[in-house]
Order: sequence, then structure tokens, then C-alpha cells
Amino acid sequence: MSATADKRGPGRPPLGEGKAKAVVLSLRFTEGEVRAMDRAARAAGKARSTWAREAVVRAARATASDPHATTSDQEA
Repeated sequence: MSATADKRGPGRPPLGEGKAKAVVLSLRFTEGEVRAMDRAARAAGKARSTWAREAVVRAARATASDPHATTSDQEA
């Protein structure tokens, strides 16, 4: 075993600078909404959390790029 391996504890190595997620966003969903997300995530070959993060960021960027978009526009 190398000297570096002796100093590091169990678990994965730390992520590089600026790569770790810094904020946890807690949301509530109905069981039907979760099933729909699970189906979409499976179809995309992704974990639910990865699929949801990408979907939220995509929606936020689309809304931010359209100055005429409102919350009600996005819910329709």
C-alpha cells in the first residue's frame, strides 16, 4: 500500500475544485409524479436524481432565456 493510500479514509476520492454539488434542494412530489420521473429517467438511462437535476436546469435556462415566460407559462 502506498503512503497516499494510508492517509486517505474509506470512500471515493474527493472531487476536483468546483465539481461538487453545493446545495441540496428538497421538493415534494406525488407518487404519480415520481413514477413519471422514474419512467423518464429509465428511458434516458439515468438515475432519477440526475434526470431530475438536468430537467430542472434545462427548464430554468429556457425560462431565463425567454423574458416573456411566466411561471404559469411553464406549468401549461
